[in-house]
Amino acid sequence: MFILASLGVIITNSDKPVFSMGATWGLLGFLDSERFFEMIVLQGFLCGLCAGFGQIFCMFFNAPVLTQSVLLAVPFLAEGFAFAANVDKPLNFISFFGAFFALVGIFKINRGDRQRRAIMIREQLFQ
Repeated sequence: MFILASLGVIITNSDKPVFSMGATWGLLGFLDSERFFEMIVLQGFLCGLCAGFGQIFCMFFNAPVLTQSVLLAVPFLAEGFAFAANVDKPLNFISFFGAFFALVGIFKINRGDRQRRAIMIREQLFQ
């Protein structure tokens, strides 16, 4: 992600200090000694831990295909909610490009699951 953000800054010729440790625009803001505990321990570790357990918990009650489909759609939904809440700018071409490939992935996963289930049903009927 850092490399993609760096390339975006280079391509757009931004005049903002993005390669600094500033909290607003800096790509290295998470390394600031004043915010280290908050960024690395609280946000990094706890969010990663909760996300992992959340996925496992979802798979107890839902099909893995449904969980994978939702996980592929989450970035697009987050961008849409951020725009609706006036936190972010409107979605750009790269966002739509990523959302398109996420939707293609969702459709392929669902189609593969339907085909697998059809094969299993055929095998059970003809045994």
